[in-house]
Amino acid sequence: MRYRLRTLLILLALGPAAIGTFVAWERLSTTNCGGNNAALTDAQLYLVLVQAHAIESPKTEWVATKLTAGQRQDLRQLADDPWLLGGQFLVSTEPFGVDSFRNRRLLIVCDRPFTNVPRYVFGQAPPTHAAAYSDGTTALLSKEEFAGLDRSKLVSLSELLDQ
Repeated sequence: MRYRLRTLLILLALGPAAIGTFVAWERLSTTNCGGNNAALTDAQLYLVLVQAHAIESPKTEWVATKLTAGQRQDLRQLADDPWLLGGQFLVSTEPFGVDSFRNRRLLIVCDRPFTNVPRYVFGQAPPTHAAAYSDGTTALLSKEEFAGLDRSKLVSLSELLDQ
């Protein structure tokens, strides 16, 4: 009798953990590369490049529609990022000055929503779009926030580089 009770207690203590590990193993053993991880990283890199090019320019201003050959080359990697799985970046056509960080405005946003950030062991995060702002911050926009964006001053980064 005593042996059965001890066995039962061990199974009750270890069983749920073993079952949970078995069920979640696929989710725990996969990578979280790509999707919003890649889009947020690319958006942050775009911010750094825009700030650096604005500092280098004579007017201390960046204008996405007036790119030099070197700037196009710097941005080509972002536009062709395979981790975005066909998603494209939309960038602001408004000038960005070195002191633009004071007024928060959208500089870049990914047009494809992803569900991998934040990462959950069970289930998925809601679909969100990676974005970066002139004040140096990045964020995840809900589908509703993305739909409400004024796209009149946004253009596809790929199309901009192909001009």
